Amino acid sequence: MIVHTNASANRLCSQFNQGNFNQNFVPSAIWSICKLLLSSQYLFSDKLLILSDEIVLDKSNVFRIRVRLLDLYGFEMPCLLVTIENQCESVKNVALTEVKKFDLTPREAEIWFLYRSNYSYKEIAIKLYITINTVKKHMKNIYTKRQSNLSDILTDGIAIKIAL
Repeated sequence: MIVHTNASANRLCSQFNQGNFNQNFVPSAIWSICKLLLSSQYLFSDKLLILSDEIVLDKSNVFRIRVRLLDLYGFEMPCLLVTIENQCESVKNVALTEVKKFDLTPREAEIWFLYRSNYSYKEIAIKLYITINTVKKHMKNIYTKRQSNLSDILTDGIAIKIAL
């Protein structure tokens, strides 16, 4: 078996194996999905198969794993493309875009990041050393800003339709 990884994948695979990553060794959490795809390929030979799963190391380290069978010319052995997505990083990127889009204050941004990362109001309050009522107040302000932004988009959309 030949494994090729980029630097980010090496780092993640090492993290999955608690620091013990050999270049030609696939972490068991990923290999189990690969084996399932390989065993299923003959059942669905006429279809593009992509299997996915999550690896949860802890609340802030959740990874989406996608495995796809590649039909590469010149290779007799099956080739698999494994994509690893850090869910928390993806959520942070989306939240960062929303922070800018809705013009949130720094404190609202902190609360929004945690909320988008599936923290409860209580967990947010504990983490930021504030009361639950303060979290609720900030979330109300955030929703107001989001609603206002949505209203602006809808109003613009209606104006465009009328102009046409």
